[in-house]
Amino acid sequence: MGNKADEIMQTGGTVLFAFEEAIGFMCGTGVLDKDGISAGIRIAEMAVHLNMENLTINDQLNKIYDKLVLFYLSK
Repeated sequence: MGNKADEIMQTGGTVLFAFEEAIGFMCGTGVLDKDGISAGIRIAEMAVHLNMENLTINDQLNKIYDKLVLFYLSK
């Protein structure tokens, strides 16, 4: 994935998300590999964004949970 992403970027393309059948995925191009480092980058970005909204990751997870519960209860 990383090599293909690099190839695409060298020709002026943009890579937002890549995945393979071996249950691996790559978000963005901060790290051209599917590993914990890129997952850590995304968690850190999310934490900074939520902090600017005076929320924690736990607060956001609770909001998602509440929406899912309402969605499934409405069926």
